[in-house]
Amino acid sequence: MITSDCLYGVVIRRGKEIVTVERKAAEVFAALDMESKYTKEEIFELYANTVYFGSGYYGIREAAVGYFGREPLELSDYECAMLAGIPNAPSAYSPDMGNELAVKRVRKVLNSMMRNKVFTRENADRIEWQMIEVWRFVSPCLRCNGKGM
Repeated sequence: MITSDCLYGVVIRRGKEIVTVERKAAEVFAALDMESKYTKEEIFELYANTVYFGSGYYGIREAAVGYFGREPLELSDYECAMLAGIPNAPSAYSPDMGNELAVKRVRKVLNSMMRNKVFTRENADRIEWQMIEVWRFVSPCLRCNGKGM
């Protein structure tokens, strides 16, 4: 999935959005070729540096600076979780929209990371509290935090 998204963002996104069998076949072969030449880490790095994060930001650095005013290495865990969820639907999950969808998406990212044993429930709870501190004045529904993750 990331390989095809990366190819689309870097190579294929040109001209009209006409989907044909020939184009899809070309994408499959291009993805296979890319995966034979680059490691998963290299493909992910290319993806993270080119994917659209909404609000005119392409790549993780532009998004970090644009949304939070800091370089990626300076971001909090909450801010990283927020950015991780944006590419799925940038206009819906953008933090500058101040909406509930962004908060729900962060919770989904945290749940996925726990399910994949990237970190523990305690880490997720700590990150959620960071999120609540940031959003509590923006969103009335977070003040009660009764639903949590």
